[in-house]
Amino acid sequence: MTTAVVPYNPDYSDLEKTHTDFHLRQFKQSRQSLLSELRCLSGLPEVVRSLNQDTLYKLVVPDGKLLQQGKDGLFRGVFYGDQGIDQHAKFAEVRPSLMEIAKTVGSQVLLISIAMQLNRIEKMVENLSIEIHRDRIAEIYSGVDQFEKAMLFQDAPHRVNAILNAVQTLHTGLRKTIAELGSRIAEAPDPENSIRYHLVPWHNKTKTAAKVMGLAYESFQASLLGIKTLTECYAALREMDAASKTLLDYFDMVLKCNVKAAAEKARLVEFSGSIAPQEPWETFIKVHPTLRDRLQTFFVVDSGKQQSAIEIEFMPFELQGDKDGNLP
Repeated sequence: MTTAVVPYNPDYSDLEKTHTDFHLRQFKQSRQSLLSELRCLSGLPEVVRSLNQDTLYKLVVPDGKLLQQGKDGLFRGVFYGDQGIDQHAKFAEVRPSLMEIAKTVGSQVLLISIAMQLNRIEKMVENLSIEIHRDRIAEIYSGVDQFEKAMLFQDAPHRVNAILNAVQTLHTGLRKTIAELGSRIAEAPDPENSIRYHLVPWHNKTKTAAKVMGLAYESFQASLLGIKTLTECYAALREMDAASKTLLDYFDMVLKCNVKAAAEKARLVEFSGSIAPQEPWETFIKVHPTLRDRLQTFFVVDSGKQQSAIEIEFMPFELQGDKDGNLP
C-alpha cells in the first residue's frame, strides 16, 4: 500500500519554470479546499491550538479509512511532529468529501513527481538525438505547445477545454511516435559479432548504429516528452483514474518497443559527452517498475480493495478556523 502525501510545500523545481509555477498554483488551490474541509471537523481546531505553533505536523490517516472509529463512536487521527507521534485526536464528525479531496491533492503531487522523473530521462536523451523535424513527432510538440498555451488561460472552463485539446493531440502523436520507436530499435544493428560482420569493417557497423539509433533517440525523447506532458495535463484536470490507466498503457507500449535491446544496441554508438548512449534506455528500464507500481497501487477504483493511506502536512495556524472553516 502506498501513501498519498499532501505536503506543506511541494518541490516541483525539476520542471520548466512556467510549468512549476502553474502546478504550484493548482496545488495551492486544491490544498486550500482540503484545509477548509479539515477546519470543519468538529473538535479539530481545539486540538490544533494546543500544538506547538512553530512545528510542521502531519495528520496521518493510517489504513486508508477516513479516520479510525473507536468504541465510543468518535473518530481518531494521529498527529506527527518532529519528535514522532504528538497527539491522538478524536473528532465527532467527519465529512465524506474530505478523503476524496485528500486523495485528489495527493494524486496531483504523485503525478507531478512522475512527470519530473520522465523529464529527467528526456533531458538525458536531449544531447543524443538528431534534429527533430518529422511530422510524426511534430504532433507531440504541437500538443506540448497547446498545453503550455492553456496554462496561460485565466478562465478555468476555457483552460480545461484547451488542455483537453492538448490531450487529444498528444494521444495522436504518441501513437505514431511509439510505433516508429519500435521500428527504429528493430532496425538498429545488433552488438553481437557474427560471421557476416567480419566481412564488413567494424567502423561501418558503428556508423550504421549511430545513424539508426539517432532516429530511435529522437522518437524516444519525443515519447517521453509527450507522456510527461500528458501526465501534467491529467494532473491539471484532476482526472486521476484516466491518468492511471493511460500512463500505464503508454509506459508498457514504450517498454514493448524492446527498450532492453535498444540499451544493448546503443553501446555501438560512440561515447562522446557526459551521458553514455545506453544510459537513458537503462534508466527507463530501471524506473519503469516503480512508476507502474505507484500508479497501480495509488489509484484504486474498487472500494473493496485496500485504499492508500493519507498524510496531510500542515502548520497549526492553517487549521485554527471557526465552525464554518474560516481562518480567524
